[in-house]
Amino acid sequence: MSNYLNTCKQSQPLDHLVDVLPTRNEIKLFLGGSLSTAIRIWIQRNQQRQRLASLSERMLKDIGITREQATQEAEKPFWVK
Repeated sequence: MSNYLNTCKQSQPLDHLVDVLPTRNEIKLFLGGSLSTAIRIWIQRNQQRQRLASLSERMLKDIGITREQATQEAEKPFWVK
């Protein structure tokens, strides 16, 4: 049984949660009453990702990222940094 638990722990690390949870600053903004600031940040992040997704191959090459990297970034939810 302990081998099974070790396998589960190794195959499903919790490190990926760091990428989907709000940052400490975003939590402070939300809890500190600056909800409008958090919303503004989320809207800006969403707009930037939409613009990134619409860039041409030439523009992506100019900024040094691939289409795959741009797509991965653009598909992130707005609350993920």
